[in-house]
Amino acid sequence: MRRLLRDTDKARLLPENRAALRYGLIVVTALGAGVAGTILACRNHLPDPVATHFGNSAPDGFESVTATAIIAFVFTLALGGMLVTMGAMFPGPRWVRRMIFGFGVAMAFFIAMLFLATTLAQMGLDHATDARMNWATFFGPLFTAPLVGWALSPLIRE
Repeated sequence: MRRLLRDTDKARLLPENRAALRYGLIVVTALGAGVAGTILACRNHLPDPVATHFGNSAPDGFESVTATAIIAFVFTLALGGMLVTMGAMFPGPRWVRRMIFGFGVAMAFFIAMLFLATTLAQMGLDHATDARMNWATFFGPLFTAPLVGWALSPLIRE
């Protein structure tokens, strides 16, 4: 651990990583806003409330469409933004910063796509209790999110 923090003992934003932080936060914010906007735009085709939590593939948690859009935005921005900021400011080696930064983007993408897929799967239903969790809805974002994070991790420079 001592070797990991040998350069400095304080987190600081290096000038060359300001652009990475800016672009990372823009991507995370755009993901959250895009999902929230899409959910709100589809409001007339969704049951109100919508299922937001599933246990044994059946819905067991419900929220209004507006609350679901707000929660999707806040979760995406909070978790993704926190990890992107940590990746840009972490005082360790570049490979660790890239990993944390990429993981932050990947988590934001995963959360956004999961909210989008589970909510839009309920389009056309009369009642949210009729919704069912399709595991492809979970595994699709799970396997594509790391690719998005990996693609943006080179924004972190030495």
